Amino acid sequence: AAKVCGPAMVFVGSNEGFLHGFNANPDPVKNGGREIFAFAPFASLSELGRSSKPDFQARFMMDGPLIERDAYWGGRWRNVVVGTTGAGPKAIFVMDVTNTDFNGLKDSVLWELSDANQAVQAHGDAIGHVLQEPEVGVLADGTWVAVLGNGYESKSNRAQLLVVRLKDGVVLHRLDTGVGDTGEKGKEKPNGLGGVALVRDGNQVITGAYAGDRLGNLWKFDMASANRSDWRVGYGGKPMFTTHGERPITAAPNTVTHPLGGMMVLFG
Repeated sequence: AAKVCGPAMVFVGSNEGFLHGFNANPDPVKNGGREIFAFAPFASLSELGRSSKPDFQARFMMDGPLIERDAYWGGRWRNVVVGTTGAGPKAIFVMDVTNTDFNGLKDSVLWELSDANQAVQAHGDAIGHVLQEPEVGVLADGTWVAVLGNGYESKSNRAQLLVVRLKDGVVLHRLDTGVGDTGEKGKEKPNGLGGVALVRDGNQVITGAYAGDRLGNLWKFDMASANRSDWRVGYGGKPMFTTHGERPITAAPNTVTHPLGGMMVLFG
């Protein structure tokens, strides 16, 4: 596990658009409960000006899930927080919280992917409202990544799996199901990928993933090869299951090993 330097922390989002970090020590004499930092991703920061207007109405800003994981790059283990803005602005971000003394956030904020961030406009059309927890793991080539469904109401309106390098936010792969589109007015079929379940081998290396979409399709993604060009949407690009009436599958599936061999995928 990563060696964390500084106080234990509690991270929480707030609908004024900031991610807050608090000292988790229960003793107030030892600065317990004191706020250590506040960080606003570009996607929410760019919205804050509206709050000063007389006709402003409150909206979601930083209400997506946050996860904390260990990851390895650059010759050492690190502690990272991966978050999304959820139903607020469309964004995903990562912070290195190995050192929680936070002498300035310049080295702690690693990256942000947003539909409003011109630096990632090549992939910004894929990013929607990500409402489920991202996943973190290591690929066959040793690269540590965040893996997530692209969420809902993206500009592409298609269900896509995003595989993003943790250290710098480079999108290594977009596994696009091709299902969903804006279409002509009145005939749109907007789609997006929900929560992801990773499949790992005995060495905890990612070999695949399962996720459902807004149109009721359950998808398998094959990611076992060290050569990313070999990755595919499973079953020849077809869903492995489709719900009756296109009822959405939003929560992450779960996987269990079957006692007679193989794997069962459970979802709701």
